[in-house]
Amino acid sequence: MSINEEDDQPKRKSLFKRLANRLFKGDVKVGLIALGLLISSTGNSVWFKKMSNKMYNYSYFLSQFSSFIYLPIFFGVVAYEIKFTNFITPEMREFPKRKYLFMGLFDALSSILMLFGSVHTSGTFQSLLLNAVIPFTMVLSILVLKTKYLRTQYAGAATIMAGVAVVLIPVMVNKGSTGNVVLFNIIFLLSTIPQAFSSIYKEIAFGDADLDVNLLQAWVAFFQFFLGILLAPFNSLPFLQDQYIPIDRLPYTISNGARCMVGINSVVNHTIIDNSTGMAYGSCWLDEDMKWGAPADSHCDSCDGAWIPIFVYTIFNLGYNLFIVLTIKYGSAALLWIILTLRLPLVQIAFAIPAITAPNPADPFRWSSVVGLFVILAGLILYRWSSVASAAVPDGEDDEAPNDLLPVLDEPIIPSESFDQRLHGQLEF
Repeated sequence: MSINEEDDQPKRKSLFKRLANRLFKGDVKVGLIALGLLISSTGNSVWFKKMSNKMYNYSYFLSQFSSFIYLPIFFGVVAYEIKFTNFITPEMREFPKRKYLFMGLFDALSSILMLFGSVHTSGTFQSLLLNAVIPFTMVLSILVLKTKYLRTQYAGAATIMAGVAVVLIPVMVNKGSTGNVVLFNIIFLLSTIPQAFSSIYKEIAFGDADLDVNLLQAWVAFFQFFLGILLAPFNSLPFLQDQYIPIDRLPYTISNGARCMVGINSVVNHTIIDNSTGMAYGSCWLDEDMKWGAPADSHCDSCDGAWIPIFVYTIFNLGYNLFIVLTIKYGSAALLWIILTLRLPLVQIAFAIPAITAPNPADPFRWSSVVGLFVILAGLILYRWSSVASAAVPDGEDDEAPNDLLPVLDEPIIPSESFDQRLHGQLEF
């Protein structure tokens, strides 16, 4: 080793140490929180797909159940805070409920579109397509909030959309691929638009409001669940193919979804005799209604152990929400986006491992997914790093004002990051 190399080594160690201290604030606790966020966010993506695969015929049930499950959790926490703490002030309790209603509407729309699309969108595609929420939010914030961005942020958003195009175009050209149907890929992609509207609405409706996070989550989940009931006719749109449910059969999708969750199959194989040929073939039908769908669009239930992916996903999802709160409180916005960016390649690797995706087949690496991953990662780094770095630019040095509206991916129930920083600043754990 040369003398110069020996001199450089302490400098490199010092650089890494300063970077680590800046991100983790010299606190082992922050490092553990970051690890928890990385694990829970990756598990959240993986088990979301495993859950939707297991409950193939019951996307609407999952959408409603995933809202309902939060009601006792968050309202229970709110009741505890009101009775035993001073976290929730009278002003917070009097905050207009109609503002929560619109948040619930956007989240209900996003949840339904996401679960419809997830059935025929592979796990690797899901994690990539969700990043389109950033350019969609940027466009809306320009149109509605008149926000100005840095040129590098525009370049980052354009790069993200280019990566999404790299992922989608081969599917369109090849009429689908393993685990992917272009119509459902687009439906999944469209789920990011209500998320973008939700981020913009939070900035307008809440402004500098001082709110408790659990109170907000409770009321959003409440309205998301009940507005989801009004959105039930979306299930009867004819173009949904094997996810189509005749409007008079909608009650069955709830009752049979509940049965599937406890391991009871409702859409089962029946032997049908073709009278013209005398040949017998099997097809999946509801026991209650032999007019359920066409044989070509059928998919039999496989509900044995369906509660397991639902339960595991719920645990990961709760952990994901919790670690985002903890990361913002004890870490920083920079640490949050670094972890969520690192999560992207980890999800791709996880879906390529048969032991993780079982009993469904693994999603092998395809050139379009790999190229799309690197393009989207480049766009994320450019956009988010520009957002963080611009905070250090003194006023007046750049006529393009930076924007801190950085959406958190995956979960419609999670507030936008800039709102989160105000929301969680007063929390104690």
